[in-house]
Amino acid sequence: MSFCKNLIKIIFLLSFYFTSINFDLYASNSTLSSGNWNTSSIWSSGNVPSAGEDVVIAHDVTIDVNTNNINNLTINTSITLTVGAYTLTVAGNSDINGTLAINNSSSIVDCNSDFDATSGNITFSAAGFLKLSGSTITSFGTFTRSSGTVEYDGANQTVLALSSSSSSSYNNLIINGTGTKTLAGTSKIYGDLTLTASDFDLNGKTLYLKENMTRSSGNLISGSSANITIDNSGSHNICAFSDNDVTIKTTSTGGSVTTTGDISCKSIDLTSGTKTFLIDGETVNLEEDLVITAGTFQMTSGILNINSNSGTSAVVEGGTLDLDGGTLTVGNSTEGDLTMTSGTMDVSNGILNIADELDVSNGTITQSGGTINIKSYVGSNNGSSSAKF
Repeated sequence: MSFCKNLIKIIFLLSFYFTSINFDLYASNSTLSSGNWNTSSIWSSGNVPSAGEDVVIAHDVTIDVNTNNINNLTINTSITLTVGAYTLTVAGNSDINGTLAINNSSSIVDCNSDFDATSGNITFSAAGFLKLSGSTITSFGTFTRSSGTVEYDGANQTVLALSSSSSSSYNNLIINGTGTKTLAGTSKIYGDLTLTASDFDLNGKTLYLKENMTRSSGNLISGSSANITIDNSGSHNICAFSDNDVTIKTTSTGGSVTTTGDISCKSIDLTSGTKTFLIDGETVNLEEDLVITAGTFQMTSGILNINSNSGTSAVVEGGTLDLDGGTLTVGNSTEGDLTMTSGTMDVSNGILNIADELDVSNGTITQSGGTINIKSYVGSNNGSSSAKF
């Protein structure tokens, strides 16, 4: 009987011991006062948060050390957690009801599960990073971009729409990780769009790109008609991608857009402004059309194929088509017109192939070199002879 009693005591003590360990692993460590993260006295446990702990920020705190890999993070209403030149790593969920302030170019906030700042604020004041790996990114609340970078680096994720104002749009946006990142709505990027890995699905939306688009891996895609619109001045580069539902548009102001890789897309549309769109060695395939309403479309080398068969495969209705090299082919082997209603076409070098008609009702054509081939298909009875140039 004595042996049984002792055994029961031992089992009870072991059970209590392991229960205590489990409790400590998932304990909540809350702030007792304002101060620096690395100050033990501000924490309810008497210690700086350890790996695996849930953390509640109930007072204003500044992160002055690389944190341990904490579990869940909660920032209470009207409270600010400021990240200095360090890394905050959150393995669990992030619930931002106050303000998450990223205020140093070396600041990194690495959130690896669900993220929600619906009632809070995400405020960049420097070129820091917010990295998001969770499958559910609900809201950034009130967002201030400054020169910061948001990186989606999980598996399949929704990329939140940001476009309400200049300050509350994306600065730099990085698409990374695996799976597909799907754009939730019209968005503006005032810095660079970087495709590092995985596919970025525009999802039939418009993405306003203010600087450059670069790619090391992955692709830009869309399941329905979508636009990349470049609408400010300065020099812009646009990298390789392939999707026949995406149109590249330029609007307003001057500057330039230069291709830096091979592109297959739906259309290129120079809508307004005085921008120069330049192909200088790449191969670009357009599924539908090239429309030049304003600005200059220029080729110095490379290949442009417009693969549609219509009277509007290429349209010059203002602005300039400037062929200084390379090969521009309008239409496939049977049809495809270049229609000109106003503006200028200047051919100084290279080859212009028009599968059917060069239809000119107004505008100016100057050829100082190069070659223009009209109706280069083999066959007959295509188009109207009265409309052909």
